[in-house]
Amino acid sequence: MGYDFSAASDAALSWVNELRTIGKLETTVLYTNWPPDEARRLGYEGPLPLAANPEEIQKNLEGDLKRRIEKFLPKQKVTAIVEPGWGTPEGYLFEMASRQKMDLIVVGTHQRQGLGRVLLGSVSRDVLHHARVSVAVIPPAKTTTEK
Repeated sequence: MGYDFSAASDAALSWVNELRTIGKLETTVLYTNWPPDEARRLGYEGPLPLAANPEEIQKNLEGDLKRRIEKFLPKQKVTAIVEPGWGTPEGYLFEMASRQKMDLIVVGTHQRQGLGRVLLGSVSRDVLHHARVSVAVIPPAKTTTEK
């Protein structure tokens, strides 16, 4: 499963939890990050390696990812992977799915429209069009307000 700390990804984690009621699954959750963005976000001011997160950032991201997974998959054994990278998230999903011989890629969708889709792109759309395994694209949960 591809994860990005968004409501769409939380909905996908919740869906995976429901899927587990059907049968046994091996679940791997992948978060890919661009090291300069994470360094800026976390206020890191040390040296920034080209192909890796500094240890402090890597540990922080791994802890955040594991806590978020436990919130939605509290009793399941899940492999959590934080992969620093300079490419697109879908490229890392494809590579991991191939390397680990996965049967399904699960991603959330932000359902961006218009300029938002042009500027920010769509990982779920690219995964749907290019994956060589089955794909589940999960929309964010709808919130309802009572009148």
